Amino acid sequence: IWQSDYTITNFGTSAEGVVGTWTEFGRYIVSNSKETQIIWSGKTTISPERKSISGLLRVLVPISAPFSFINSTISANNTGKILDNIPNENFQGVAVELFRNVSKRVGFSYKFVLWPVGRPWNEMVRVVGDENSPYDTAVSSITVTAKRSSHASFTRSIYLSGLLIMVPRPSGRGMDFWVFFEGLEWKIWLLLFLTFLFVGFIFMLFDSEVFKSPETNDFSRRASNSIFFSFSTFFFVHEGDEIRKPW
Repeated sequence: IWQSDYTITNFGTSAEGVVGTWTEFGRYIVSNSKETQIIWSGKTTISPERKSISGLLRVLVPISAPFSFINSTISANNTGKILDNIPNENFQGVAVELFRNVSKRVGFSYKFVLWPVGRPWNEMVRVVGDENSPYDTAVSSITVTAKRSSHASFTRSIYLSGLLIMVPRPSGRGMDFWVFFEGLEWKIWLLLFLTFLFVGFIFMLFDSEVFKSPETNDFSRRASNSIFFSFSTFFFVHEGDEIRKPW
């Protein structure tokens, strides 16, 4: 149900309009419209060059399986000190492998450094954010918080935990799909429903103002998007790229 292509649009210039499409395969397709150049920051049509990362990146890696850990032949770092004498190939985990793939695509060198077990992760974030620190970044299942964001920058989230609370079912009570309605009075549920409709309506208005092309300005597309974004926030948090295909 997700839209795989992304529309590239110029904003805030005399050449405002759709200039092309970015596909899920990383290809840029020029639009059929007259405007075929992207207006970059600084009101220039010259594409910015990707800056290469020089030097060796020193990457802090805490123990947090299955995202980041070391193989069984090496004991955990219980010394309280940061260890940089462990070979890169001994580090494993989902986040570690993702970082390896990024380094191959972008092209930079790195050295994994083991963060000691038991030392606070908030301290690790402060170390990375310190301009005088010898460490450049950290890789693991690091939760993004407002306080941590004041010390260091974060990438987009790569994992949603989906934590739930489980409680025992009262004896003698069967399965009831609508039992969650009992948590609030009907007036509160009515208020929530009206709030979702209002938020969806506001979203549809802004959607109509931002996207001017006939393809993206279709009423059914805007209405389905507004309903989807509004009601789905009750179940999970959006990160900005969940766009439904037009029905």
